[in-house]
Amino acid sequence: MTDEDNFAAVVAGAVLRAGDEEIQAEVLNDLVANTGSGTTLEKAITDLRTMERRAGDFGMEIAGSMILPVLIAAASKLWSAYLSRLSEQAGVKLADYTLDQIKAIAKRIWRSDDTVVSVKEFELFVREAAGKEQLPPDQIDRLVKALHSLRMEDELSKI
Repeated sequence: MTDEDNFAAVVAGAVLRAGDEEIQAEVLNDLVANTGSGTTLEKAITDLRTMERRAGDFGMEIAGSMILPVLIAAASKLWSAYLSRLSEQAGVKLADYTLDQIKAIAKRIWRSDDTVVSVKEFELFVREAAGKEQLPPDQIDRLVKALHSLRMEDELSKI
């Protein structure tokens, strides 16, 4: 997986757990564990949504109504915005990030210690991606509430 995929997985997982979406968080964990280095998380989610159910597939029963694609798309946009603004500020080519560095970036964003991107931007990305996926307004509101909650910061502190 790419740095973008790793960041998206960290942020999406924390939002899902903060929003009491444990089943979808487990689906994400399973996807991350089974996504090879040559496959993107987005492709793995697309495959999950289109493949036929097989014995042992975790979470397939909810694949049609997943909010996971919304969070992955929004977190990917946040990562892109972060890198774009960081490279503008630094004026240099960025090196590959380690997973620990990616987790630290997510934590800084939610503590408002990072001035490159904000949680408010992520909310806008979530709303945009949710509109494309045609999520019901109440589900969108629950996601937004979760990403602004104290539990979100708590979930990020656990990673």
